[in-house]
Amino acid sequence: MRNVTVYFNDGKFIESGNLSKRQERVTYIFYPGDYCAVEPVNSNKKKHRGRVCRLRGSYHGANMFKIRVKFLDTGQLGYVDAEDLIPASPEQISSQLYRE
Repeated sequence: MRNVTVYFNDGKFIESGNLSKRQERVTYIFYPGDYCAVEPVNSNKKKHRGRVCRLRGSYHGANMFKIRVKFLDTGQLGYVDAEDLIPASPEQISSQLYRE
């Protein structure tokens, strides 16, 4: 299982992930401007799977914490769950760069 922490410039942070004693824990720490790939642990979660994005900020709704991202393949802004993010490799970043 993944434990993801995203730190923002204003000192706030979002920590997300389901912790279980039976599963190995992998921790990722991201900052605004970092490149990430969207790979949900839940196999039923299909939205944005396999896309590469750049972190922009956060969204705090009613009992929800979403990470604001800019997708590299389209240049559009979107929101993803923090626990769905993993570090993106340089190959993933260069293959999905949006060209106008």
